[in-house]
Amino acid sequence: MTTQTTEFSDDSRDVSASHVVHAILHFLRVIYFRRSVMTAALFVAALLGILYFATAQRQYQSDARLLIRQSGGDVLSPSAGVDLSRHDIIPTHCQLITSTVVLQDALRRLRPEHRVDLEGYPVREWVAVLEKKLSVTAVRRTNIVVIRYDSKHPTVAAAVVSAVAGAYIEFVDRTHKGTASKIIDILGNEKVKLERKLEQKEAELLAARRTFGDLGIQAE
Repeated sequence: MTTQTTEFSDDSRDVSASHVVHAILHFLRVIYFRRSVMTAALFVAALLGILYFATAQRQYQSDARLLIRQSGGDVLSPSAGVDLSRHDIIPTHCQLITSTVVLQDALRRLRPEHRVDLEGYPVREWVAVLEKKLSVTAVRRTNIVVIRYDSKHPTVAAAVVSAVAGAYIEFVDRTHKGTASKIIDILGNEKVKLERKLEQKEAELLAARRTFGDLGIQAE
């Protein structure tokens, strides 16, 4: 069995290079003879681009970055926090920012002139429209959440982002204060119960002393 090898000579390489050069020259020759058509086409394309740029609806984006930190049970605490991503805290907060209760509060915070993106929609659909234009993402390997909003007007985009961030922070603060208040109430009730038990035991001890005399028990 024999093996044939094909060797490419310098002549074949020169022929291939000459074909490439010939094709380029042919293309340039076509452009030269069709220069009027090419110029007209470029002019029309530039005119259409300018027309589109002048008439297209502008879209503006505003964003805010929130640092989510936790110390013990407190979120947004200024003290050093723990790695929240392992406990799915960051995704939970991303969902919380786009929740209905937060978006409804954000809508109440908006002035009438900042609701231009909601024009033409019934009030019952405002939350859905706001959620559609809003995006909340977590920065990889950080505890930072980014809130972004697209609008037809730059001041509206900034106002909506500010309203959503404010509504979210107030909701978290209100929730934590409510939880702390419940804990205080529970501890207060337990304190009252313990005081009543202590008073009862002291009364029983006093009665026992009156009945049996000094038992050698220290008063404290």
